[in-house]
Amino acid sequence: ILPRKAFIIQELKKALKDNKALPYYLGEVNVLFDYFQPGLEARDYLANKVTYFAKIQALRQAFQKSLEMIDKAPESEQTWVKVYDEMRTAMTTHQNFDIGIDYLKSAKDRYAETEEEAEKDRFILNLPSVDGKLAGGYCRGEIISIVAGSGVGKSVMLANIAATNILRGKRGVYISLELAEKKVANRLDAIFTSFPIQELAVHKDDVCDKLANLDNVAYEGELWPLIIKQFPAGTATTNTIRAYISQLRFRGFNPDFLIIDYVGEMALHRDMKTYESREQIVRELRALATEENVFIATAMQPNRDAKREG
Repeated sequence: ILPRKAFIIQELKKALKDNKALPYYLGEVNVLFDYFQPGLEARDYLANKVTYFAKIQALRQAFQKSLEMIDKAPESEQTWVKVYDEMRTAMTTHQNFDIGIDYLKSAKDRYAETEEEAEKDRFILNLPSVDGKLAGGYCRGEIISIVAGSGVGKSVMLANIAATNILRGKRGVYISLELAEKKVANRLDAIFTSFPIQELAVHKDDVCDKLANLDNVAYEGELWPLIIKQFPAGTATTNTIRAYISQLRFRGFNPDFLIIDYVGEMALHRDMKTYESREQIVRELRALATEENVFIATAMQPNRDAKREG
């Protein structure tokens, strides 16, 4: 898959900086991107570039440390053991790689976890008829979708899921692709405080006081445990959300769950039918849940045929 246009141009300028034909190559790149734009993915390209840079830097640092140790004690066997360790560590620099769990060795650890501890890391819908059949709720790495027609209350349900899990000591991100951030916040104000949404402004002091004194809310630094973020409809991809979560983690906010309201307003894949694209988006979101070790709740609308059959 091609990286973004800016990256290709930079590579060409670097490789052909003294070549008089450079303008012609750049012209070909422009033509390529004018006629071929399949929604290009740059994540792997950048990861490889960063890894390559990290390898070089690690080797340089190891080489410098090794020289310093050799200067101090060139005839010591311990010096050469340390030099070997430094160079070996530098040569094994690579992207993070998780081999998974060693099945047999992990058995004791897996069973050492008490039911109480397991329940603490569950995410619920606050619907006893559903939660009770799921061994206490959903786990990290899982995704659920509320499927209903327009105006039925999918977004309200998602807001309730967010509020329920915040009150259980979780941290979450509510990503809105439809409603403005303030409207989502007002809806959550009504859920947390039990004031009718039409009367929030009248009771604003009481609302703020109740929000400031909610029980079991897990603060992390200066941030309240729920962040609300709006992306314009039809523009956000799974990678947009992935990058946003990375920025939050960089700022010290580690979410336990994501609310994505909703799949139908995410950017569709080019050259794919709508239903195929949305099926692919759900797969990508499931992968995101696994990668980021979070629980994801979203919503979808049935198509016209499903509505008629229903």
